[in-house]
Amino acid sequence: MNMKKEKVIVEVSQDGLFAAYMPNDEYNFGLAGYGDSEQEAIDDFYITVEEMKELEKENGRVFPDLSFEFEYDKESLLKYYSSLIGVNTLHKMTGIPKSRLNQYILDETKPTKKSLQKIQDGIRKFAESLNRVALM
Repeated sequence: MNMKKEKVIVEVSQDGLFAAYMPNDEYNFGLAGYGDSEQEAIDDFYITVEEMKELEKENGRVFPDLSFEFEYDKESLLKYYSSLIGVNTLHKMTGIPKSRLNQYILDETKPTKKSLQKIQDGIRKFAESLNRVALM
């Protein structure tokens, strides 16, 4: 049997809670995880997978051979990070005009692939600089 790869969406709500869920509804079950961080939501998702495997076994069914590919909901993550660091900082990190970032955040327009790459690169560069911080 070949392993089937399923997409899992990771998103963040306005209150800052994260969810990871499989949108494919072709199975007789749903899979989702929740947490205070994206990693907690992903970890909880895998716990749900293990629980569902046990439940399927108890009910005499075979859990499909699945692997998971996590994909981030761009709009919700952009809203979340902009609320943490502010649009001015996001503008400085990415070079994208504040007015355009606000349009993305308000979902008035969708970012292009190039803009998404700039946002991703800016956030990663910022995260790398935070990882180098050592307070004495």
